[in-house]
Amino acid sequence: MEKRLNGLGVYILAGGTGERLWPLSTPDIPKQFLSLISERTLLEDSIGRFELLEAEFTKIIGCAAHVPLITRHGKTGCGKQLEAILEPEPRGTAMSVALAVVDATAEGGDRLLLIAPSDHDIRDNAVFARQVADAQAGALAGNLVLFGIPPKRADTGFGYVETAPKLSERSAVAGRWKSNEFLPVRRFVEKPDAEEARHLVSNPRVFWNSGLFLFRASVGERLFAQHAPQILSAARKSWRRAKRKREMCVPDPTLFRQSPVASFDRAIVEKADNVNLVPAAFDWFDLGTWQSIHDSSQKDEARSFVGERCLAEACTNVHARSDGPEVILRGASDIAVIAANDRVLVSRLDPSAYRDGPRVSRRDAHEWMVQKAFPFWADNCVDWRYGGFHEQLTFRGKPNPVAKRLRTMVRQTYVFAKAAQNGWHPDAVRIALHGALFLSQHAKLSTGSYAAKFDADSTIIERSILLYDHALLLLASAALWDVEPLEAKMLGNSALSIIQNELKLETGKGYRERTDSGSRPALAGSHMHLLDACLAWSERTGCGKASEIAEQIFDLLQSRIFDADEWIIKEDFSAKNSADAVWSPGHHYEWISLIVRHEKTGIGPLRPLADKLWATARTAGTSPRTGLARWEMQGNAPTKTRGSRIWMQSEALRAAVAMGRIETPDASVLINQAREKLFKAHIAPASEGVWFDQLNEDGSPASSVVPASVFYHIVRAIEADSRFGDPVESAIAAERPV
Repeated sequence: MEKRLNGLGVYILAGGTGERLWPLSTPDIPKQFLSLISERTLLEDSIGRFELLEAEFTKIIGCAAHVPLITRHGKTGCGKQLEAILEPEPRGTAMSVALAVVDATAEGGDRLLLIAPSDHDIRDNAVFARQVADAQAGALAGNLVLFGIPPKRADTGFGYVETAPKLSERSAVAGRWKSNEFLPVRRFVEKPDAEEARHLVSNPRVFWNSGLFLFRASVGERLFAQHAPQILSAARKSWRRAKRKREMCVPDPTLFRQSPVASFDRAIVEKADNVNLVPAAFDWFDLGTWQSIHDSSQKDEARSFVGERCLAEACTNVHARSDGPEVILRGASDIAVIAANDRVLVSRLDPSAYRDGPRVSRRDAHEWMVQKAFPFWADNCVDWRYGGFHEQLTFRGKPNPVAKRLRTMVRQTYVFAKAAQNGWHPDAVRIALHGALFLSQHAKLSTGSYAAKFDADSTIIERSILLYDHALLLLASAALWDVEPLEAKMLGNSALSIIQNELKLETGKGYRERTDSGSRPALAGSHMHLLDACLAWSERTGCGKASEIAEQIFDLLQSRIFDADEWIIKEDFSAKNSADAVWSPGHHYEWISLIVRHEKTGIGPLRPLADKLWATARTAGTSPRTGLARWEMQGNAPTKTRGSRIWMQSEALRAAVAMGRIETPDASVLINQAREKLFKAHIAPASEGVWFDQLNEDGSPASSVVPASVFYHIVRAIEADSRFGDPVESAIAAERPV
């Protein structure tokens, strides 16, 4: 029995990752959220175009990481927020279209679907609307209708479609179309070389593939079931278990990842036997290169586009844009000059001249750490007079006279122990042993535990026994093992004994924050650091007790710490009201690294938690203004503690590497994006070897000193990143022989 037919549903594909149109388009703000050819963004232009279709609904399929941008730009002309399906990660357009099919058939009916990318410029929207209306007859008849663009040049950046010999050469060349003329597709050619492209455009039956498709949802469902059943299954399962709030729907990340990565063209269109092409009667531009942006822009009599803050004298066919410095061109021709986001691109105007811009590479990050950061901190942070390390430094390397904390002493011991292991600094062994000496001679109390705070001259001023500090001591001991194993063993066993004997609560309740905190469990962050330390200690020494504690905390994570309804880690997991629970995006990233480290293969029982923490941190936990991890959240809103800190961005990088290790699609994009944010926002604007620790909501620096305690986060992130990827690149980054 045929399903009842409803109206037309439009699905706008807006999941681009910002890899083209550099430097204006970035992973933080991809091109669909930029105003490139009008005062509106490309997404807003698309929404306005589809309002003329009188569709039953228009929905956006985008990336969960871009939810603030979709919220801002995904509104109709009257201000209504469009519904959006937010993919937890990119898996190709096949999965995007499969989600549209599943969504459209969810209530059992059938309807026509228009699948439309958000990065097109269509000049005559009225003509477009009429052609979509006329093309519905072909789609209703059971065809997969593709709008084909008469090619304007032999461009190697497009896919080509050759139709069967039905249309006369004259009407094909003219680009005219009749409402009853649907052209059966003979073959597809994806991005040919230059010679083949020239041959193709000489054929009047060849068109560019626009990526615009019209078909019945039931036909799409049948095609996926026939040619890509695994993708359809993953779409159905993840959509049914999606997290839904207001107009937003986020498919279940773990079930979503069961889909192979594939394009709609390759998975379905090229295999289908019912594809019909309609030659487009409207002017169309695919805004994927600076050449296409130039073609689509309003130009002067010299065929040039000269934006604000730009001047062109005696120039022809140039494209100039700037969001900052003034750009002056004299006597130039056939070039694009784009100044944006503290980068400048100078490139010939050519369809192929759009590829990725330079980024902060793994090697760049590693060289900064080894050649800039470690020398600065070795020269300025070690307190050779009173022991240990200075808690804070000025940007010129002068100690800031504040109390020392145990956590900073052990973290600095950790980073120089890691430097000693890897040969990152010639004096690293001496400095790491200096830190260990402070711990055993200055910090240790007569009870065997370690004091929490010290005066600038290393006199003990707080004797509290804190879980957080003793967990970090255990972690530092694991790093010290290769430097001085006897000292490391003494410190590690001592820390583990204190944790077990002084801070443990009854079975199943975890550990207390401090010895004077009664029976209330410690915050999730302290348990996270204990888990981290126990994993490191058990891996280094084979300690069964540390391994046992780690498993207990993983059990606690699943039973009490992780909120399965809200997809968050509740910092105070003893609180009952989940809706108002405070959570930290930065801690989400740290938990992800630990889960992946524990699972190793990525297929264990905790993998779904990592997926959901990743999705939440990259959506609600990311600032729409800066693209940086927010400091602290309560529900979906930031708390009064706003802005961001460098440790959060460092952990975002480390988590991206972890997700890459379990075969997350586009891992390199995610890692490059996180590395770029870390350096561009916090490190590059600061003095050599230091960083801006805290940023305001607008991304401006809010720090007057540099805390030593966060160097540990930076080192761990860069080390993890440098060891990710192919063996040659990893070896170069770590300066090891291949």
